[in-house]
Amino acid sequence: MEIIICSRSGKPIFQCQLRQKQLCNTATVDGESVESRYSSAAFVSSMQGLLDFVFCTQKQKLQVIETETFVARFITTDELSFAVLLTKRCFEITLTWSCVERLFDLLHGFIQLILTRKGLEILKSSPEYDLRSLLTNTENIMERIAYLWFTSITVRVKNLGFESLRLASKLRSRITKALTPRHSSAEESFHFLCGLLLSDEKLVCIVHPRKDLFHMSLDDLTLLVTFVYHSKSFRNSESWTPVCLPSFNPNGFLHAYVFFFDKDTSLVLLSSCPLPSQFHVFQAERHRISSLLDEMDAFKALDNSMQEYQTWWLQEQMRQNGLLHFVYKNEQTGECVVSPWMSPFESLGETFNITHLDRYTKLHQRMGFKEGAPQELQKSQLIGKAVGLDASNAHFMVLNDPHTLVVGLQSQDSRVYATFDALYDISDAENVCKDLCLRLKQDIMLMSATLI
Repeated sequence: MEIIICSRSGKPIFQCQLRQKQLCNTATVDGESVESRYSSAAFVSSMQGLLDFVFCTQKQKLQVIETETFVARFITTDELSFAVLLTKRCFEITLTWSCVERLFDLLHGFIQLILTRKGLEILKSSPEYDLRSLLTNTENIMERIAYLWFTSITVRVKNLGFESLRLASKLRSRITKALTPRHSSAEESFHFLCGLLLSDEKLVCIVHPRKDLFHMSLDDLTLLVTFVYHSKSFRNSESWTPVCLPSFNPNGFLHAYVFFFDKDTSLVLLSSCPLPSQFHVFQAERHRISSLLDEMDAFKALDNSMQEYQTWWLQEQMRQNGLLHFVYKNEQTGECVVSPWMSPFESLGETFNITHLDRYTKLHQRMGFKEGAPQELQKSQLIGKAVGLDASNAHFMVLNDPHTLVVGLQSQDSRVYATFDALYDISDAENVCKDLCLRLKQDIMLMSATLI
């Protein structure tokens, strides 16, 4: 699979190939041979010429080209052209329009995180401008976003939730209290919008001192976490950097104080004030937080939690065998749990996982989460707040699959997609899904226990 983003004038912005095992191989100007560079540029220019030709002659935007062995899908905006090209013999996945839109929204959102929507509009007045000069050293982050979309159900499917680090609710509450700002003045308290403690790219806790002004969304969290963990500069020293969170406000910047306590654990504090003096305010806040976390031995607890998760299989605790894998979401908080695969599927490799992710995506769409959904479902869910699904939508669905039994159960409170042994009874599978939802809703090791 190949992903291409270029300006409407045909200037390449980003290009990467998703392959089995070595999934991301980015084509950048600095890393390519001269021959490859010219070949890539010529292809991008030809692609843009085709899109413009169809629009000029038919007054319609070209959306898809499909042959027996090849599929290409396109999205165009006033500033950008986006293409996903798939050779069918490589991956047996369904490249639906909603999946392509989702990938475009994520990559487009990241470009806005760096530039804002207003910054991106430079291509309207100067279509020949090379946008790569403003996106220097972000190629690996865009690679990572594409990789997550390709391999992670929580990123592929909009509003499927965020993953948190499993942690005892009492300790999580103490950590959350430590992150809550100690206001030395009304002005400083106004500028502090959000604080996040992250571990292994999972959320440990989040605070919103000014919920009337700001509340983190799932999409903004995905972009921000990927930006923080895959920008090498953040790991070298504490940083003060502008970030645009497009779901919150695509036209302006917030400022983020970023600090890594160790290679896995980071602190992100968001401010509405761009003044350099705010760096020292947040630096002092970080020292205060670090001292409190040391007192409660929080860093050791976080490290232990990461180690314990590697051997955590909820499936083994269920009354009946046969549950191989599941994805659970708490609709009221936005939290998601993705289980590891049970034997023998845990050793089948990346291709199997990607193919099965496609089955979950199909099931998700058939259960009513389709294109043209109500506007409230198209927006990114706010962390800790319900999407607002109608209770009448609650239902159970089965996806026909020759190798496994794939089912989905969705209600106003929760949602689960699960995979069972192919010979498993459907009614038993529904009961297991209900039991699974109940167990996870009451699980005090999840972040939802402190969000509700």
